[in-house]
Amino acid sequence: MELKATTLGKRMAQHPYDRVQLLNAGVKVSGDRHEYLIPFNQLLSVHCKRGLVWGELEFVLPDGKVVRLHGTEWSETQRFYHHLHTLWQQWSTEMSDIAAGVLKQQLATIEHTRAEGKWLTRQQVADVQDNIRHALTGLPMPTSRLDAFDNCRELWRECQRWLGDIEATRLAHNQAFTEAMLEQYREFFDSVESSRSMRHKRVR
Repeated sequence: MELKATTLGKRMAQHPYDRVQLLNAGVKVSGDRHEYLIPFNQLLSVHCKRGLVWGELEFVLPDGKVVRLHGTEWSETQRFYHHLHTLWQQWSTEMSDIAAGVLKQQLATIEHTRAEGKWLTRQQVADVQDNIRHALTGLPMPTSRLDAFDNCRELWRECQRWLGDIEATRLAHNQAFTEAMLEQYREFFDSVESSRSMRHKRVR
């Protein structure tokens, strides 16, 4: 499917792009001298706007980059936009399931580490953060979109907490670990304390 600027729209817009072609998992925006390939995994949003006479499509990409197509017939612009948006949303839903799986795996690994009942060192926390960052590079969509999906939102926020200042969480884990050890070996510690008290009384 393709959308082209009208002859007059192309002349009036004086813009590098005058047509857009829908691909399997993205779009190609092109003109007489320029061409820009936009995969769905780089697309943050797409907007359909109406000017005084013609339509306009706006593709928002990471790092604040925007690619625009001007001078298209309005009804054709709407039709192309709705078709594109439907396909992009379908693709996004499928990719969100993959992203959720990646995030779940990271959090499961973290939970396993915490459930081992061991002291959590700063190096272990740093390793967890490195693993999360590495996993994020393999996500099929930008992390800025994860909040938009119910199956990713809380998983992503939990990963973000681990990527932030996690020192308080580490200390809380270690405090809980200490208390658990004291409870588990209470009889031993009580016997040690009792023995110490007895020796102290004999000395006196």
